[in-house]
Amino acid sequence: MRGRIAAVVLAVFLGVLGSHQVLYKLLLVPRLPAYHSVPILVWFSLASPVLIAAVLGGMGLRTLREATLTSLLGGVAILAYESWACLTMQPGCREQTGLETEPLVFGPLYLVVTMAALMLTFGAGRVLKKLGRWWFTASERMSVSPQ
Repeated sequence: MRGRIAAVVLAVFLGVLGSHQVLYKLLLVPRLPAYHSVPILVWFSLASPVLIAAVLGGMGLRTLREATLTSLLGGVAILAYESWACLTMQPGCREQTGLETEPLVFGPLYLVVTMAALMLTFGAGRVLKKLGRWWFTASERMSVSPQ
């Protein structure tokens, strides 16, 4: 159980790290002057590593307890990364003064919102896993010919 949870938290954290440090910082920031408004498809592609990691991680979680604990630990890891990014003035975090002015409000609220988002994506992963099982068992039943 602990290994599964640690693997999912690490995958989500690496998704956030890759999304911000690679996709956002190296690919989008240099092209920002070309955009009047960044298209939603670009933002979705920036968030895709985190979404993919969370959905695939949700497929590996077995119980609601595991999903809840994983979302809490993942939320703490993401909050720690976002706090570091704001304190070191990383691109995209320079104008967020909530961490500096109201850390006791910013931290818990951000953690709750992040946990809810992770629970939704872990739940989507569990639903996709169950649909996949149903699909393959239904197709096996249909392909068996009566003798």
